[in-house]
Amino acid sequence: FDVDPADDEKCVITSEDELAKLVTLMGVPSADDVKEALLSRTITAGKETYKVPLKPDGARDGRNAFAKEIYQQTFDWLVRTINDATSAENNYGDASDVEEFGVIGLLDIFGFESFEVNRYEQLCINYANEKLQQKYTVDIFRSVQEEYEYEGIELGEVD
Repeated sequence: FDVDPADDEKCVITSEDELAKLVTLMGVPSADDVKEALLSRTITAGKETYKVPLKPDGARDGRNAFAKEIYQQTFDWLVRTINDATSAENNYGDASDVEEFGVIGLLDIFGFESFEVNRYEQLCINYANEKLQQKYTVDIFRSVQEEYEYEGIELGEVD
């Protein structure tokens, strides 16, 4: 997004090619609808509705929120598909709430966050934290191995 050269209170999409790809991937018949959604927000006051143009920062925030929601919806679909394929309802006995089937069981080390429902974003955060912890552990272990070697202490075979 960039400032509209004709009006600095508006913005324009800088890549029509990327917009065309998005429209195709979404299966939307008109690029104009997507363009309008990305470049403006709708305000309703009483019985009147107004379209307010966005500046580039506002358009980027909206685009990012939209992308985040697409990932979340895709993740939810994937969980449902996995549950359907694995007959998850058989694992929950008499559970009556369909939402109870939207589960992927993962062991998570206790941390600072405590959410009623963890979403896709939390899975990504936990995965990144896990990779960082793994790297830290490997680096520390290698450091200790090197120190033992330097000191002439035999460590034995460790993978």
